[in-house]
Amino acid sequence: MIRCTERQEPLACEGKGGLDYTHEGAEDEGCHEVPEEPRMGFAIPPRMAVGGSATVRTFEVIAERDGRWWVFEIPELGTGGQARNLSEVDFEAQGVAAMWLDVGPETVAVNVRVKGPEQAMAEWRAAAHDEEEARMAQTRAAARRRAVVKQLREQGWTAPDAGRVLGISKQRVYQILGEHDKANA
Repeated sequence: MIRCTERQEPLACEGKGGLDYTHEGAEDEGCHEVPEEPRMGFAIPPRMAVGGSATVRTFEVIAERDGRWWVFEIPELGTGGQARNLSEVDFEAQGVAAMWLDVGPETVAVNVRVKGPEQAMAEWRAAAHDEEEARMAQTRAAARRRAVVKQLREQGWTAPDAGRVLGISKQRVYQILGEHDKANA
């Protein structure tokens, strides 16, 4: 239990794991010095002046797979660590940064960037490029089909006749023409 060093009374817990370091007469100098005790594996944050608020520092973290572990680096601090699962990297990196700075974990935030194997990432980018080219080709093909349907209809063909010649239903002929009208609206 954490106690105020001046009054030797327990400090109340407030909210999600945040400690309330205030009590009556808290304005007194030196009142909020508390010996460090482990708290969920983190050092206890230094006491703050009454009415003060903690600022949250955000650190960039780079994580990548190394065997069965996810290793991470916090370049700004020149340190890092590891986690068993990728889902644990945020928590572990936050804890490492907090311990490195000797502050509470609630005053540290991390932005994790995950590095994948270069070959896999290159293949992923190539697939995305192929997908974009396919979308553009599909758009061009749709425009050409609309032009054919429009041309046949302008030549006086009925929707059922145009559909039968093109291998589509008369409803699809109307739909294609409707899509064209909506696109040009």
